[in-house]
Amino acid sequence: MQRSRVIAALVAFGAGSLLPAPAFAHDFWIDLDRWTIASSTLDADARFLVGHVVDQNDWPLTANRVVMFKSVAPDGAVADQRARLSFMDASRGGGAALDFAGDGVHVIAFESNYAASDLPADEFNAYLVEEGLAAVARARAPAAKREARGREIYSRRAKALVKLGEGRGALPPALGLTLEIVPLDNPYALAAGDPLRVRVDYKGRPLAGASVSLQSLSVSLLPKARQMTDANGVTVFPFPQKGGWKLNVVWSEPVVERQPEFPEAEFETVFSSLTFGY
Repeated sequence: MQRSRVIAALVAFGAGSLLPAPAFAHDFWIDLDRWTIASSTLDADARFLVGHVVDQNDWPLTANRVVMFKSVAPDGAVADQRARLSFMDASRGGGAALDFAGDGVHVIAFESNYAASDLPADEFNAYLVEEGLAAVARARAPAAKREARGREIYSRRAKALVKLGEGRGALPPALGLTLEIVPLDNPYALAAGDPLRVRVDYKGRPLAGASVSLQSLSVSLLPKARQMTDANGVTVFPFPQKGGWKLNVVWSEPVVERQPEFPEAEFETVFSSLTFGY
């Protein structure tokens, strides 16, 4: 059984695309400096970051923001990894040291608690268009609502796939995150040029009409691509098999149960991502 030690970084990142996005609409993902591990041991440095690929800053990770941080082994074994987190202080931006055991694809998963956003109407409406948030756009269709400020609560989900050894077996199943990108193909088992199929689940069911983006974590590769999920919540992306990659999706609905800490929030938004690399 191979053992590898990886230091993971959770990265919050401005959602760049062909259209400008509002400053607050950040993707969130788990970033590793190596995605495929053939050797039995590995030490790697990483940080929690916020910003853009070419403009990064330390992200202030604090214990009160963490709801879940775990890893799932190829055999389905789940390990709570919250004790592995190191939080931001005056000298570092935070990170996590993780131990993986066994050949195959391991999943790292993170969930944050709620935060709040309050934007001017024009910025919020542009954000709805950019992210394809159809349910909220419909709720704000009347002129009076469309001209009102956009107040929401949001939380983040992120998964990363790391390959130990051959890594060509089946992937662990969906984790049941509120909003989750579920790969239907093992990206580490694809032949050159093969497309990757992914399904988006929301509250345990396939989500149709979600806007999913694919972006290289290296500025030297392809520009951001965007696809809509079909009636089965599925979409397909071709991509070159080199470098690191991030799939991202955002979904929002009118608030059903108001949170006492955020009584003015009208919408609840979830950001979710899936990262892997070669």
